[in-house]
Amino acid sequence: MQTGIITRREAPSERAAIIGMCLMCLALVAATACSNSGPTGVACSQVYVYGISLKVQNAVTGARITDSAAVQIKDGGYVESYNYLGPADQPTSGVLSVAGERAGTYNISIRKDGFAPYDTAGIKVTRDVCHVHGVQVTANLQPAAGG
Repeated sequence: MQTGIITRREAPSERAAIIGMCLMCLALVAATACSNSGPTGVACSQVYVYGISLKVQNAVTGARITDSAAVQIKDGGYVESYNYLGPADQPTSGVLSVAGERAGTYNISIRKDGFAPYDTAGIKVTRDVCHVHGVQVTANLQPAAGG
């Protein structure tokens, strides 16, 4: 007489469900191990995002303004200052990337010989869990009378 050994056989759908859950757990572990998860558990990229892309141009001709100019970006006590917009022969001259990974409400002031002063306020830069949402600002400088 054979004493019985009881074996449990899982139904194919139950086995597939268990395998599926194991694979999902492995994928989750792999994803979070390779990411930069913050306290929220959201995986953020390592990209450094600027809050403002500022293009400075002649309001009449649309030409980029390059070389020396006094540019100041402020948000409360935070200030970024620049005195040079790059040489005329460079494609990125006349464009500044500022307020890196910094949300806030900014005022922009630009002074350039031969142009009227440029001032604007209330430029809002917001952020999500990971990065700021960049805004583009075009500063159209008016040529000074007689300049």
